[in-house]
Amino acid sequence: MTDPNNNGYTGGNSNPYGQNGQSGYGQNYGQSSNGANPYGQPSQPAYGQQPGANPYGQSPYGQTGGQTSGSPYTQNTNPYGQPGSNPYGQPGAQPSPYGQPSANPYTQNTNPYGQPGQPGYGQQPPMAPTPQYGGQNAYSATGEPPLWAPWYGISFPNAIVRFFKKYAVFHGRASRSEYWWWFLFSAIIGAVFSLLSSATDGSTIIEGLEGIWNLAVLVPGVALAIRRMHDANRSGWWVLLPYGLIVLAIIVMLLGGGAAFWAAAGNGGVGSGVSSVGLIIVGLLLMIAGGITSIVLYIAPSDPQGARFDRPNA
Repeated sequence: MTDPNNNGYTGGNSNPYGQNGQSGYGQNYGQSSNGANPYGQPSQPAYGQQPGANPYGQSPYGQTGGQTSGSPYTQNTNPYGQPGSNPYGQPGAQPSPYGQPSANPYTQNTNPYGQPGQPGYGQQPPMAPTPQYGGQNAYSATGEPPLWAPWYGISFPNAIVRFFKKYAVFHGRASRSEYWWWFLFSAIIGAVFSLLSSATDGSTIIEGLEGIWNLAVLVPGVALAIRRMHDANRSGWWVLLPYGLIVLAIIVMLLGGGAAFWAAAGNGGVGSGVSSVGLIIVGLLLMIAGGITSIVLYIAPSDPQGARFDRPNA
């Protein structure tokens, strides 16, 4: 449509200043007749419209990645140009302040300074395995503990071999099976000597061999008894208690026998005979008490605190 006076102020598809394709003052800034911006830039929206694209033609910081069709402040686009990542350039979960992603340095089993596998500040370090009776975890390939350690559940032949291997070892510990297997073996040997002595009418050779045997096992027998006390967490001096009672019983019985002999010789009255019988009875009671005390001490259960008597490097 053309103004009759050719002034160009009415609507038409021409600019009043002679630029074709631009709207005049009577048109809406956002919509010209040919869809152009009133300032001569086609396909750009005016200031009063909600555009389908960013009004400046790009993301607010010069980036074209991400979504640019909406407000630059409501889109899920990182302002630094890395889509889908946190603002510090590391994708995924929020990193640990010490460079390890997704790990709290105070609750995870990760060292906060980048050394994996070590506990953090809030963690208790793993406990080391507790050795059973201070050395039972040091078994050899054959299941035998080291010589300095007690052997729980030892067999009969191994107990005899171990007895002589630790001939004069007074430190360390010995299990109940070590002690009582040896006690059984010693009783068997004593019975064999008794049978041989009876069969040979008290042959001096048999008696001599029995004496040699008793002397040979005296020291290792005392050492084994002391180690058994250690295994029950007792001092080795407890070995003297039953032996002391037995020795005292023998002394009392000897005194009673001497008093009886003195009375039978006519050197004493009835009182002397009664006192001698009383001494013999007391001696027998002490003998029984010594035997019971010995059994009670040597059947005592093992106590792990007895490991204080061990000497692994001895």
